[in-house]
Amino acid sequence: MRMSVAAPLNASALRVVLLTDVEGNWQYVRNVVRQSSCLKLTEEGEGETLELEDDCMLVFGGDAGDKGGQTLQCYEQLVKLKKKHPDRVVLLVGNRYVNKMRFTSELHDSSMNLHTMAKGVCNFILDII
Repeated sequence: MRMSVAAPLNASALRVVLLTDVEGNWQYVRNVVRQSSCLKLTEEGEGETLELEDDCMLVFGGDAGDKGGQTLQCYEQLVKLKKKHPDRVVLLVGNRYVNKMRFTSELHDSSMNLHTMAKGVCNFILDII
């Protein structure tokens, strides 16, 4: 019985695609995919799945969600892609994330009560981290 072993990643041979500031707008992702030779969308179940070509690397520049109505879909697709291709997907922190992290340091201690925050939101954030 022979086992096949994947060749080590040669990052210099990869094409790089940059995606950033999606801000919860899945249509924006679709538009980028249409113009990209590295990204594609496949139908899976009732929705679309973001895929990465074998000779490509995705650098996501941050700000996956906030304004648009598909924020969770954007986060889920990026995390799923990162789990599938951990060596070829880079997720960077965007300015919106940094600004939101700063927000809690500006509140008085009495305003910070994790027990009053939505547990689903906290668990989702912890799952991503």
